[in-house]
Amino acid sequence: MDHIGKVYRTRLGHEIAKQLKKSILLGEMPSGQHLSEPLLAEQFGTSRGPVRDALQIVIREGFAQRELNGRVVVSGLSPPDISDLFDTRLLLEVHAIRKISRTGTKQDILQSMRDTLDQAASQTISESEFCDLDMTFHELILHLAGSRFLSQSWQGIRGIIRSISEVTNRDNPTSSIHEEHRQILCAICDEQFVTAESVLTTHIKLGETAMIARLTALRNRSIAAPSFNDLTN
Repeated sequence: MDHIGKVYRTRLGHEIAKQLKKSILLGEMPSGQHLSEPLLAEQFGTSRGPVRDALQIVIREGFAQRELNGRVVVSGLSPPDISDLFDTRLLLEVHAIRKISRTGTKQDILQSMRDTLDQAASQTISESEFCDLDMTFHELILHLAGSRFLSQSWQGIRGIIRSISEVTNRDNPTSSIHEEHRQILCAICDEQFVTAESVLTTHIKLGETAMIARLTALRNRSIAAPSFNDLTN
């Protein structure tokens, strides 16, 4: 029973974190807002345990920070923050491509990338599943470079990129993302690494521009929607 309880708490914590991240991204919870454990527990109709777990997730992924007095407050994400995030992502992935050009490719990882593309092309997967496959494809580029430090650095930003993508990609066509992934993979397989780097750079910069535009539009749309602002009162 204890094991079942821990699993339930973990899942609930992730669900609460998902809702908090969405509210922060949409600007419903402004930068500096106090994320009070008791008030959030009341809002979500749960104990403080899952809320505490959720707060650890949003802190780890950069959506909030713990102040010296122990209070957890929203960090917020501005367009310059997103640009900085994508610049970091681009540095990691471009460096991976350049490292692959020197060390060579690994057929098992290339096959995993092909399999990921095939799954992403399915008409039956959900938007959330496509988001996971999108992240997996890029993560495999880092694995292909064979550097654990590159992979660890990617893990440090993966969660926040995944969360933003799930919000901004909703109802957006995924065919262009899939096609760009295919071009990147083909260039790597053909050992056309300059082309791979060029396509990857364009892909990430287009994603950054689209993400900022989409997030701005969603935030403007959500101005009149119910928010969590009353949680600080």
